[in-house]
Amino acid sequence: MANTKIWKARMRKAYADETNHVVVGEVMEENSLYLRMRCRAFHFKRPTMNANIVTSEIKVRIFPWEEISYITELPDSSDWERAAAGLDEKGDVVLKPAAGSQSISLKEGLDG
Repeated sequence: MANTKIWKARMRKAYADETNHVVVGEVMEENSLYLRMRCRAFHFKRPTMNANIVTSEIKVRIFPWEEISYITELPDSSDWERAAAGLDEKGDVVLKPAAGSQSISLKEGLDG
């Protein structure tokens, strides 16, 4: 799709031990109040060596801006719809594409 924006958004945590909540998907609308995305949500805790990652179905979600910690823009060719969540060789949570493209890191921190 032309001009499609694919974003990874990490939601803010209310407390330190709260489950990580990361969404990956297509931006449908953004305005001064909220971000609307067609996306999948991923919930996981640290450490994740047991790969206890909960993945939602694809659906449209609306997130108020004050609930978003940060956003990473991904290539518009990212195959987020068919990718599977799992662990890489270091034990970090990643979204592994069905074929070809690079894994998308879902780990904590602004570098992922």
